Amino acid sequence: MTSECLVDVDSWHIDVPVAECGEPLVDLAGSEVLQVGPDRAVRVRLAVADRLVVAQSLLPRGVRLLVVAGHRTDGTPHGPHATGGEVDVTLCGADGTPLWLGTQVPDVGGPSRLADEVADDGAGAHRALLGRAMTAAGMVNHPAAWWHWSYGEHLWALATRAAARYARVAGPS
Repeated sequence: MTSECLVDVDSWHIDVPVAECGEPLVDLAGSEVLQVGPDRAVRVRLAVADRLVVAQSLLPRGVRLLVVAGHRTDGTPHGPHATGGEVDVTLCGADGTPLWLGTQVPDVGGPSRLADEVADDGAGAHRALLGRAMTAAGMVNHPAAWWHWSYGEHLWALATRAAARYARVAGPS
């Protein structure tokens, strides 16, 4: 199964029927398994947190998921990260130092698709490793951002042909 989502990037906000499941947001800051960006409180839906732990378990020793963003609200009905089903991740070493994946997170000006060719400095191998772990954990990659993954929300529903589980969650991020 591929992690590439064959959805028009400009229509990512398309209305998809949602059967909100009521799953809570959880804070990843206290996670003993996941590395969270130093300046962020990261909240995601419980099933997303579980999938991130699975993805982490699939990475080799010395490589960790670095979760840099989760739920946030920006006041728009279709704002990114509004459901708690979306997460921005990269990889880091055991000491928390980010590994190079070809661009910064986020950087839509560079080679930002998961499958884009990047300089032969390990970035391609790191992207492939991230893609395998996140896909195996049940997450779907945004077609234009190697770092943006989702589960249970509209993009995931379109890619998997499953029912969306998560609606927008109001409140502070």
